[in-house]
Amino acid sequence: MIIKSPFNFVPLNSQVFFPDWADEISQDIPFSDGVSGTIALSISADSPIYIRNGQLHKDEKSKDEDKNTDKKNENYDYSFSHVSTAKGKRYFIPGTSIKGEVRNILEIMSYGRMCVDERAQFARRDLRNEKVYPLKNKQQQEHCGWLRRKGEGYEIEDCGSVWRISHPEIDRLLGTPVMRSHFSQEEVGTLKEEQKTADYKYSLIKDESVFKNTFEEIEKESTKDTRKFVRFSSSGSIHGTIVFTGQPSSWKEPRSLKKGKYYEFVFPEKRQGIRKIRKEDFEHYAFIYKDSKDWERIKWLLDESENGGRGVPVFFIPKGKDNVEHFGMAYLYKMPYDHSVFESLPEAHRHKDKRDLAECIFGYVDKQDAQKGRVQFGHAFASEARPLDRIKLVLGSPKASYYPLYISQEGKGGVTADYNTYDHGTPSGWKRYYVRNDTNSVKAAEHGQVNTYMEPLDKGAKFQGTVTFHNLRPIELGALLSALTFHATPECRHQLGMAKAYGFGKCKYDIQLKITASAEQ
Repeated sequence: MIIKSPFNFVPLNSQVFFPDWADEISQDIPFSDGVSGTIALSISADSPIYIRNGQLHKDEKSKDEDKNTDKKNENYDYSFSHVSTAKGKRYFIPGTSIKGEVRNILEIMSYGRMCVDERAQFARRDLRNEKVYPLKNKQQQEHCGWLRRKGEGYEIEDCGSVWRISHPEIDRLLGTPVMRSHFSQEEVGTLKEEQKTADYKYSLIKDESVFKNTFEEIEKESTKDTRKFVRFSSSGSIHGTIVFTGQPSSWKEPRSLKKGKYYEFVFPEKRQGIRKIRKEDFEHYAFIYKDSKDWERIKWLLDESENGGRGVPVFFIPKGKDNVEHFGMAYLYKMPYDHSVFESLPEAHRHKDKRDLAECIFGYVDKQDAQKGRVQFGHAFASEARPLDRIKLVLGSPKASYYPLYISQEGKGGVTADYNTYDHGTPSGWKRYYVRNDTNSVKAAEHGQVNTYMEPLDKGAKFQGTVTFHNLRPIELGALLSALTFHATPECRHQLGMAKAYGFGKCKYDIQLKITASAEQ
């Protein structure tokens, strides 16, 4: 498979430049060669440019369920970033937008350290690739249990092997065809997105007492099937709790290929022990599932667990007597990679106690320390600007969890026989979009959920701003000027705002340097 992408990566350098004066930086005590001053920054847009207005309307924030439809989006404000004046809209590029883009260039040019969220540990669920996703062959080892808070840490109550119960059997228990009317292909056809969550299933059951019940085992039709099935029985010897997970698609009968999810789970009441969860392992779990539609329910269940609640139902692979290898929300859950993004970086990028040149100049904030930057970017206000009509584009790109792109691959001519992943691979580097000569004309999608709306300014727009610097050493000022001018290379261009994949936001920076103070004066 050939993957075409509008971006590429500047490879990570194996070494990082850490200035030896990093510990001597001060806002109050000047360097012996420190200089202060301003840079008049002129920005010319060589293509249409769009930076969305940061002042969102209240009604837009409160209608999350409607914001992805074309009809609802027609009345929202998608104008370029601006302030309203008596003469109309005064457009500007926020200083933070310019600063972030310049800092990224300076990090690359100065052999900087790639800083990533240490909690970022991506997961995989590739059911077609057993090498990448070995959990599919470990289902016989899998246990179920309840995740809960315990003081400052977390633990899982081990309930052993899980049982399965069918949707029709749940309907028999309820005495009404709830599951059939909401999840069978015959009744509902294709499921809507909101029907695919566990939270939606729980909302259908008004009587919570039905979840905790007694069951009896059902004899399997095939001896090769290692799964354990149960049905409701008031005199059954199996005591357990029915647990719902997500529903990828509707199910159909009779059962056949592509038949859809048909079974839910029963967690046994008999406790087999407590397994400890390290705080960092829980943070990785939270990072994987924080964008899930069920995450609010998970947080609520964790809060309840501190007040005697059962906790969050999870599935896991045991490790030793009282630990787990990994865990997740579904039976075939998202399996975390062996290494986090931070652990996958080259060794030089993992020195958390050292500061690179970009951190020295622009400042930093982390768990151990913080330092204010010595360079401030003001807003760049438009002196010339012509707004264009509203357009809609399909934007978006793969997440950093997509290893074929975001992990450096081996091979020739862009072809590889076997992909590296976050298990053993190294991040591809600094992501940069190709600078295009023209904006690509693209057709908006018919489905409003994937469209992004924007009212860009036409090419030729000009902006004026000021960069203020304080107590920079000559090498630091030189690095800043190099980042602004690509080391005085006039044919190079910066990129600002949205839709860079289509050629939007191509800009030229022109500067005028003024030194207002130096240690020699």
